[in-house]
Amino acid sequence: MDNGAYQDWINRGHCRSDVITNRLIEEFHATLPDILAKDPVPLGLFWALAPDALAPGDLGRDGHARLGINMPQMPLPRRMWAGGEVSFLGTFRPGDNVAKDSRIEKIEAKTGSTGPLIFISVRHRYCVAGVEIVNERQNLVYRRDAAPGDPVPTYPPAPDIGTAAASFALTSDPVRLFRFSALTFNGHRIH
Repeated sequence: MDNGAYQDWINRGHCRSDVITNRLIEEFHATLPDILAKDPVPLGLFWALAPDALAPGDLGRDGHARLGINMPQMPLPRRMWAGGEVSFLGTFRPGDNVAKDSRIEKIEAKTGSTGPLIFISVRHRYCVAGVEIVNERQNLVYRRDAAPGDPVPTYPPAPDIGTAAASFALTSDPVRLFRFSALTFNGHRIH
């Protein structure tokens, strides 16, 4: 795959806005009551702000926007999370009107042990009255579908990130996963 094939998608994106309502805060706390529950607006709540709201015909087979809408049309259909980074630059308040600007920063074709891969980095900036509150980079990878007999991939251990500012144990169950997917309007099939 040619690394220049999708360069016309670099810096493409869209802007949306949302309001941090008391109801959204209550639903977030009810779903994740053990995560920074003392904060007026929990740190992870930004993931529930301004999600893509697409009609069923605009969804791909995995529940995300079909290729060609927010991501380029490409031959690799299987979308996977490949990491990211979040920087908190301020604090949200209940009632904030949040503008979310999402832009493709980088598209890179590689070959891995499972075959061809396309990595896409998307930058999300969450601002209130023009002031950036959260800056997030999401790294996504697209790969071919698994074929019968393919070996199960092995993954390196997670890197040591040093001393975390906060940590918590989270026990998941089907109800919590369903509620979190509902909060984030995430129709991805693994949720």
